Amino acid sequence: MRKLLAFLFVSCLALSGCAYYSLIPQGGSVNVVGEYLVKTDGSWNSRSYSDSVAWTKHGPRLDGLMFFTATEDGKRLMDTPFMSEKKGPTFKKGMTFLEFPDLLNGVLASLQFVDVRITKMTPSELGDAKALRMDFTMKTENGPNLKGFARMANKNDRLLFILFYSEESTYYPLVAPEAERITAELRLLK
Repeated sequence: MRKLLAFLFVSCLALSGCAYYSLIPQGGSVNVVGEYLVKTDGSWNSRSYSDSVAWTKHGPRLDGLMFFTATEDGKRLMDTPFMSEKKGPTFKKGMTFLEFPDLLNGVLASLQFVDVRITKMTPSELGDAKALRMDFTMKTENGPNLKGFARMANKNDRLLFILFYSEESTYYPLVAPEAERITAELRLLK
């Protein structure tokens, strides 16, 4: 009996180590990375990294809504352990909207996306900050065609950055409307 209890205890510990995602429940407001107050209509799965939080509805290969902590002057974007050897680009406090597409391309390349094409750029808002919205398409090395958008803002010499992507033909029409609403209606906490 002792061996059975010990086996069950060890098994539970091993399985709890596999629980990377937690559930963001439907409805209510969520503080994300200490930067954004977000209202949700539907449930999302959430995973935290050292410099971002990634939400997904159907799994990270099919869709993702990423909230990045504000990046200070001289710091790299996406300098996290799950990346390839390629480091993310560096933010500089005087950067303007004209330089944001290069930052976005650098982040997506560091995440190992290929064939990135920015299809549209429009002035936007991120909370109360003036932002640039960039629509894009991209691929993974062996995966599906993806479509997405990003919003970047330079507020108080800190880069605010939110990224959404989804498989283009099936999941984008399902998930993008809620991601659009979330990013358009969020509030900045700082």
